[in-house]
Amino acid sequence: MMKPGGMRDETAETWLADLVWQLCVLAQGDVDRMERFPEEAVHALRVRMKKLRAVLRLGEDAGVDLSRLKTRCKVIMKGVSRARDEAVMRRLMVKLFGQSPIWRGAKTTRGWGAVRLRREVDLLARLVAGTPFPGLTSKRVWANYRVAFKRVRTALKRCESTEDAECFHALRKRVKVLHFQSLALCESVEAADRIRSAKSLGKMLGKEHDLAVLKDRLAALGVQSELLDVIEKRRLRMHKRIRKEGLKLVSR
Repeated sequence: MMKPGGMRDETAETWLADLVWQLCVLAQGDVDRMERFPEEAVHALRVRMKKLRAVLRLGEDAGVDLSRLKTRCKVIMKGVSRARDEAVMRRLMVKLFGQSPIWRGAKTTRGWGAVRLRREVDLLARLVAGTPFPGLTSKRVWANYRVAFKRVRTALKRCESTEDAECFHALRKRVKVLHFQSLALCESVEAADRIRSAKSLGKMLGKEHDLAVLKDRLAALGVQSELLDVIEKRRLRMHKRIRKEGLKLVSR
């Protein structure tokens, strides 16, 4: 882990390369667990790809093209997202209405079984092994981290005057990046407070997004408006708490 101001310029590239490689190894472990613990492993792999994309952003603008790596992470994440989303929607339907979903479930996206996931993650690992970060400095890393913080602040400001689900989803993605980067970078009391705040806000935004997705899915199936109103009111009630926690985060 890198402490604030505690990393010499000549070690920045090694630090990031080691971190990215560790995440790849953990992703391979997630695939190994897929057969015995499918739901847990799918969730872990999805989060792992989000973490990997977030920390790769810390190496941007250092003369290295990271587009292939980030694209590969996104491809894997999408490959497991349908199964994960399906599990979340099932639980949410039972929690809100005490009934199972009325749509046909799907265990995984077509073609994305354990064999393909292993192949895709191994390909990612080969890309990571062949990607050095020459010229990356601690100054550049911290500049990229400040960019992530500013993006959260900008997204939060947009949410101050709207209830639009897309705006809150955009904030969620920005907060996730900041959270994962903070975990990678910081080992101070101040950083611990920011990490806790980002984690808390991310969970709230995740629940808000799940409600928005469920409402859209049910609306597309022609479900009666009373049920949709229940979901929407619940989503809107969350916004006050989200804004309050967001202000705490950007003030740290």
